[in-house]
Amino acid sequence: AAVRAAVGQALQEMNLANDFAGGWGLSPGQLQKVPVQERLALMQRIQRSPKIHELVKLMGRFKRLAFQRRYTRATTEPNEVVDVTVGDDLARVLPSEVVKLTDEVREDEFYAKYIQRELLVYELKGRESFGRGPIIFLLDNSGSMEEGAGGVTREMWAKGVGLAMAEIALKDRRAIEFMNFGSSGELHKYVIEPTALPQDRLKRLMDVAEEFFGGGTDFERPLSEALDDVDKSAFRKADVVMVTDGIADFSDEFLKRFKGLKEKKEFRVHSVIIGGTAESLEKISDSVHHLHDLLSDGDTVAGDLFEAV
Repeated sequence: AAVRAAVGQALQEMNLANDFAGGWGLSPGQLQKVPVQERLALMQRIQRSPKIHELVKLMGRFKRLAFQRRYTRATTEPNEVVDVTVGDDLARVLPSEVVKLTDEVREDEFYAKYIQRELLVYELKGRESFGRGPIIFLLDNSGSMEEGAGGVTREMWAKGVGLAMAEIALKDRRAIEFMNFGSSGELHKYVIEPTALPQDRLKRLMDVAEEFFGGGTDFERPLSEALDDVDKSAFRKADVVMVTDGIADFSDEFLKRFKGLKEKKEFRVHSVIIGGTAESLEKISDSVHHLHDLLSDGDTVAGDLFEAV
């Protein structure tokens, strides 16, 4: 009985480790390619981490939700008229061209322009014309993020969403950068490239998951770091995601610089406000998502965010 119990516990721990590792290139087959000592150290770290145990419970749901919202939406169907151009797409032909078909004299002109792809047509734009660059995920690590409901804290919700988003990014061959931030002197950055070794990706993601400052909140420092990153060519057209339950003011100088570079570098900002107000972040965000109840609203807000990036 003791042996069976021990084996059962070992299998449970191994399944937990595989569940956490599997999304970032460390499937059981690939695990065998990692050096033995390194593999054991990774598995032991996963098994001994209370936060990773909590996150595994959330991540399965968030990953299913992420892939459902990200890959089942209509990504190629443009839906917004932005200009008039020329072409042969009959579904977008202007009425002034279609009316030629009612005139025997001008009907031939319509067909000639169609063959030469010179009909006047609407130029449409869909969601996918934006973004699709790297993701910069800013995670509030202030003390109030430890509050929660139903066994889920704000911190765990935010990190569960971030790690699910990492799997989307890596699948799409997009880099993702995490910033754990707190007060002005508390910030660590973790960049995960799709070309990195799977075990290196996993180590950085575990660092993101386990770290927590527990202090105050400062917005300008992480957002300034994000500006510095998007100013590099590798992070052009990035999606910047800020998840916070705090409120902080911006200086006029910071707002001017941020808005100017945002327009120049064509990046977007998505903010998730947990249980607070968005007065300051509304000034710089393209979309703001309010999360008032982790249990009843959590999946809806997470799904909207997955769809947005």
